[in-house]
Amino acid sequence: MNASTSLQLDSRRMAMLKAMGLEPWWQPPAAAQGAAASPSPQALLRPDAAAAEQAVVRTPAPQAAPASGAPSHTVAPARAAAESPRPAATQLPAMEQWHWSDPAPLDLPAPASMQTAASNAVLPRWWIVADDWQLVPDAADAARQLLMNMLRAMGLPGRAQVWLSLVRPADAAEPAAEAPTAEAEAARLGAHIVLVMGRHACQALLGERAGLATLRQQTRQLGSAVVQVTDSPTRLLRAQHSKQQVWQDLKRALRAMHGLAEGN
Repeated sequence: MNASTSLQLDSRRMAMLKAMGLEPWWQPPAAAQGAAASPSPQALLRPDAAAAEQAVVRTPAPQAAPASGAPSHTVAPARAAAESPRPAATQLPAMEQWHWSDPAPLDLPAPASMQTAASNAVLPRWWIVADDWQLVPDAADAARQLLMNMLRAMGLPGRAQVWLSLVRPADAAEPAAEAPTAEAEAARLGAHIVLVMGRHACQALLGERAGLATLRQQTRQLGSAVVQVTDSPTRLLRAQHSKQQVWQDLKRALRAMHGLAEGN
């Protein structure tokens, strides 16, 4: 690898860290202080991220304590009313009731300097399958923007073709259609890399209920496509501590893409 290529890779890595809010952890302390002074893409998403966090983790307000002379049995109904919605909020459909939407191509325009080369190149193909951010309406726009920032920071525009599917609960009112298997869908797209983002996506696509901490470390394939598991954009908006681990996941996916290119 020559010095120019190394510099490009370093720049891309730094851009990705900045887009994901990891720049202060990556740079030396002095540089991190400078980075903190300027707004990052994460800061631009902060209002939507805050709304998403409120929408997802909001809990009922605590009930006021009863007066000292009030009967003790009046506390139990208030507590039950406050806690009763929680089981319904955490109950999920069975695995077979989640499905992914038809893959749709993502518009990732190549930089002007790469447009001619990109138009003549055979590009690696990515299929991204993510938990549906539409299920958290307040976070939908911010989650999509975060994903697009991540893909741009990875350098995929002009270097890859990308399709996106969102995983959502099946509509019981609609007749069940004969859905292709995940392997057949990946083969139809000619996918080289399958990026599975979120636990519902893991259930629907891989038939896995294990935690992401386990699945993200496993090497697996769908036919000839390399699979990488990571967190969903919606979760990243409210789980800042996960961003460093997601960066490691995406680096593994990029290494797999470069390995496939070198093998051809």
